[in-house]
Amino acid sequence: NKIYINMSCNFTLNGSTLECLNHGGIKELGIIPVDEVLTVTPTTSGSTTDEVTAVTFVESKKFKKYAFRKGNANFVSNIEKDEASNTSGVKTDVTLQLNHMSNQLRREMTQLVGGAFYIVVKDNNDKNWFIGYNSYASATTGTGQTGATRAEGNFYSIVLSAETNEYPLTIDETLWESLF
Repeated sequence: NKIYINMSCNFTLNGSTLECLNHGGIKELGIIPVDEVLTVTPTTSGSTTDEVTAVTFVESKKFKKYAFRKGNANFVSNIEKDEASNTSGVKTDVTLQLNHMSNQLRREMTQLVGGAFYIVVKDNNDKNWFIGYNSYASATTGTGQTGATRAEGNFYSIVLSAETNEYPLTIDETLWESLF
């Protein structure tokens, strides 16, 4: 016999709310060169920045949007601390799989190498994130592969990394569409 426990989705445990749904991955993402952004305005709480509430661009510039199939994009943020020098920060790696190798994607991959970018992400939980605040993101690795069999993918894979003071900031939901 199985025993089923019906648990509420909104109880509090140690100050953290248990969420009902949790889906991994990135739904869509935007990339823009840092020099095409004039200002990024976050809210602050004490010495901590929280949420990006405004972004102003160089005239006629906006983030370029990329959409992804489930399982083709994610980001991971890790604290990096050096006890000896008493320094710390957060490294965020954004891993993208861009399906169907082409001249257009090859040129875009080439432009991402050596550039400094801001990245905005809408994850599969419909939460929006700003990556690269107080720093920038740049390409650290990339691969193009044809696949060996019909069932294997043909795609480019790239990792964009940002080293910042804090975890990625959230983005005000009302701001999201105006970024593109």
